Amino acid sequence: MCDETFFQESFKGNHSKDGFVMPRKAHKRGGESRYRGIYKEKVCVLTALDSINNLFIAPIAMGKPSSNDLIRSIGKIIKPKSLLVTDSLFSYKILSSFCKISHIAIPKGLHSFKQYNIQKINSLHSNLKRFIAVYRGVSTKYLANYLAIFKFIFSKKENILILVRTLKDVHLYLNS
Repeated sequence: MCDETFFQESFKGNHSKDGFVMPRKAHKRGGESRYRGIYKEKVCVLTALDSINNLFIAPIAMGKPSSNDLIRSIGKIIKPKSLLVTDSLFSYKILSSFCKISHIAIPKGLHSFKQYNIQKINSLHSNLKRFIAVYRGVSTKYLANYLAIFKFIFSKKENILILVRTLKDVHLYLNS
């Protein structure tokens, strides 16, 4: 499964630097931009998930990803004889032909096609947006670092839950 999500470009923390010039008009109080939809002021974050929950997540482009962006980011890690399930973005079709793999594109407006769907990756996007929202927006410069933390938490979820339970038990034991 493979899909992309978008984050607003942010220059948080750069304003106090000498010589910093905003490349666009500021969004006051973290507000939305003046444009709707996908455009060059949004950072494209590509997420890919395989059948055993190995996660690839990285910012790959500004705006809608091109086939070159996809090939550069995940073209070398897709294994032969894989099945790529995506939305109907045409760039994925080019990626699948470049990698010589099967491709199932879920038609626009549908959530599934036959037995295939991308709901797991959409759920992952919701969790990612919730994770980033805790920090009240992150600078685009550091977005990859936050994505690495999210990937660690996602891949080690069971171990982290065990650690939290153990720490709670120790805390209760010490305070009783």
